[in-house]
Amino acid sequence: MSEEKYTAEQLERMADQLLAGDSAPTGDTKHEDRPAPQDKPGKGVLDEKTLASLPAAALVAKNEKLKELLVKGRKKGRLDAGELSEVLDAMDLEGEQMDSIYDSLETLGIEVGAEDFLTDLPVEDSEPAMEEIAEIEEEELVDPNALVDSFNIDDPVRMYLKEIGKVPLLTADQEVELATVMSAGREAQERLAQAEQEGADPIPEDELAELKKRIDSKAISQEELVSRGEYFSAKLMAAYLGFQFVDAADWVMFNMDGTVNEEESYQALNSQVLVGYGAVIPGFYGTMPDGSIHTFSRGGSDITGALAAAALDADVYENWTDVSGILMADPRIVDDPQAIPEVTYDELRELSYSGAQVLHEDSIFPVREKNIPVNIRNTNDPDAPGTMIQETFPGDHDPERFITGITGKKDFSIISLSKRGMSNQVGVLRKVLTVLERHGISVDYVPNGIDNVSVVLPTWAIEKDLYTIMAEIKKEAQPDTLDVHHHIAVVAAVGRKMAFRPGISGKIFAALGESGINIRMINQGPDELNIIFGVDNKDFKEAIRVLYSSFITK
Repeated sequence: MSEEKYTAEQLERMADQLLAGDSAPTGDTKHEDRPAPQDKPGKGVLDEKTLASLPAAALVAKNEKLKELLVKGRKKGRLDAGELSEVLDAMDLEGEQMDSIYDSLETLGIEVGAEDFLTDLPVEDSEPAMEEIAEIEEEELVDPNALVDSFNIDDPVRMYLKEIGKVPLLTADQEVELATVMSAGREAQERLAQAEQEGADPIPEDELAELKKRIDSKAISQEELVSRGEYFSAKLMAAYLGFQFVDAADWVMFNMDGTVNEEESYQALNSQVLVGYGAVIPGFYGTMPDGSIHTFSRGGSDITGALAAAALDADVYENWTDVSGILMADPRIVDDPQAIPEVTYDELRELSYSGAQVLHEDSIFPVREKNIPVNIRNTNDPDAPGTMIQETFPGDHDPERFITGITGKKDFSIISLSKRGMSNQVGVLRKVLTVLERHGISVDYVPNGIDNVSVVLPTWAIEKDLYTIMAEIKKEAQPDTLDVHHHIAVVAAVGRKMAFRPGISGKIFAALGESGINIRMINQGPDELNIIFGVDNKDFKEAIRVLYSSFITK
């Protein structure tokens, strides 16, 4: 579990990014073009001259609702987060545009928070809550891992922290999602109450009392504490279904380096599962060699399910999520993209690495080793066939379609160097990679020519030590030219059938060219499983739309 801490400013930026629709807020506050904030003007009238001087002036001029919102905020000195989110969501903004709006809010001295929060929330009625709030307010840095959101949306401490900007704000969609979860939880509670009347006691009171005692005395680790919700939920579900409960701590065995000891884990699970009975197993945590609870860094439930399927030699591993399989493109970019009916493990690995997010990529390995198919299904549409994943497929589901999926990621940088006669010199690329290795930086792609080579890597990985890295490369590789290019997006067209279709690359690049999209980088592996190209960040969404409309919807 990361011990990283954020400043209040970074947490505020994370809130901004969540409101902007980012799935993974970084808290990054580095904005080279961001204007220095003016002295807060306070409440008052917002005239046209002031509007025209704002960082988001162009957006304000085009959107009457945004203009009205800023005028309202200037008068009151604050805006409701939900109201602001509703307007911004409808505008479909890029990251830089979103930054300009929040810069404008800061320039105008407009605060964003929950409307009338302090008057409506009876925080003062809860002495423990007030004590917790007092401790947090004294901290200059707040550990985000300690602020674990519960599904109790009305929790006073959580709501107060949300108000003062110590935790990210939720978007309207996220609030609805939490309300849906809570509604389903209430229904489950009613069924469990009925089961308890029949004599079931899935969670003994003395177990809860012991947990409270350990929490109060701070005798429990953070990782064990965050795993208890999953643990108790699984026990309740097992009791409701009449299935066996198998604690992940009793069979998911970690090595000291945090990797899973598959041999010991598989043996432990097989020794506990009762043949012929259903079992409920919590996910995302296990046990270290010293007996302490350890959680997966991310995607732990997917990985736990895959490990269980591999341990029990399952016929198929069904992974139930909220979409009907793996989609051919990001639904936030392409309207109503089709689901992929069949995908190989190699294709899935390429899609996951390049940005597709449905199944955690590390969950592929346990089932692939046992040649167990994976079926991605939709909990909300159980009759949909979803996506089937396996090593190979005997037939061809759609012989006319040669692209399986289109995905990508933004915010890469390209370090390029050229050197006369490089092709005849040994070790130039090795020297570049050695410099990056010293700084703990992994390279994503290495496109090259006869006398030039480039490395493509995430911008966040090099921005802190960029000038040092460039100086070391210049000293050790001694190139004739050395450049770095930022704001690059990487797009990947993935498909196992592309290798057997001549002219695919030409058709892809022609489609992009006709749409006015400039290609900054091209890379393709020898197995021709994918074609990867770089474009400017501003062209990222359009590039994916062009490929989808040109090669999938036809």
